[in-house]
Amino acid sequence: MDQIRLAFVGCGGHSSGSLQPNVPMIDEIDFVAVADLDESRGAKSAKRYGVKAYTDFKEMINTENLDAVAIVGPPEMHHQLGIECLRMGVNVFLEKPPAVTAAGAEELCAAAEESGKAGMVATMWRHDPAHKIMKQFMEDPEFGQPTFFEGHFIAPGPRSAIWGAETAFMGYLLAQGVHIVDCTRFLMGDITQVHTAAFEGEGGAVSMAVSLQFASGAAGIMGLAAAAPVLQTRMLVVGDGGGMVEVYNGNHVRASKKQSWCGTPGGYMDYPTLEWNQGWGQPGYRRIAYAEELKHFAQCLIAGEQPHASLEDSHQAMRVLEAIDESRRTGKPVEL
Repeated sequence: MDQIRLAFVGCGGHSSGSLQPNVPMIDEIDFVAVADLDESRGAKSAKRYGVKAYTDFKEMINTENLDAVAIVGPPEMHHQLGIECLRMGVNVFLEKPPAVTAAGAEELCAAAEESGKAGMVATMWRHDPAHKIMKQFMEDPEFGQPTFFEGHFIAPGPRSAIWGAETAFMGYLLAQGVHIVDCTRFLMGDITQVHTAAFEGEGGAVSMAVSLQFASGAAGIMGLAAAAPVLQTRMLVVGDGGGMVEVYNGNHVRASKKQSWCGTPGGYMDYPTLEWNQGWGQPGYRRIAYAEELKHFAQCLIAGEQPHASLEDSHQAMRVLEAIDESRRTGKPVEL
């Protein structure tokens, strides 16, 4: 096949405002239906894209001969409906986080294995062009073995215990931290230890500084904060071959090697770098990587391959989030 038959379960703001508008730009997707408990909301999406609307997702799956569904809502919905859809024999694309707990994410993995179907979670940072360029640069033999990582994700919120989380800290980790943790694993591999220092200010303004140990032996630092006026992200990796690469806000790459294109060594006298910027052109609607992640999902299903971030990727990311929170509460390092 050269297309997958895809339907959306959930037509809320993120689904209808961010993801669905990208689907018509992706040749590998045949958008056929939507399902939402709110009949008027589903009808609005159906009219916009010329697809059929349902209020019962099971009826939609049984009627439409689907290859996959995109489930977009709160994490409890991703968990419960994701398992049901997998058991009904369709592949699933889940918005993040896949569940409220790592145990719930593990249940999704088990359901996928039992059904023989694939699952992907929309932690989109790993699909944006800048982070993919960063990964390619790190794989250059001249870069060397990654030895150090630094990343931060500073955002305005959330500042509350959303989605059933017990604290504002965990609410922020579920809503925002899952992105940087997944991308960190994409770049650096498994995380084996975390140690968290944390602060909570007025109105749920939380911050966390997390020291990281990786299975490769590399060390790292991750900063997370809610209450900033704007969203800002940064990822930096240093290699023992003399390479260094960093990404700002998911769209600007800056890389350095021992020798620059002009033959100078860098160091204290100058800072020779190669730079790439996304610019104003992006292949999609609203934000970088929404189109890329959906296209990746479709291409992998067509090729008979498991897309990433897989359900197991998301399970491991959820384990890291819970370890960060456990270390925050106990003040002690946590092994994974």
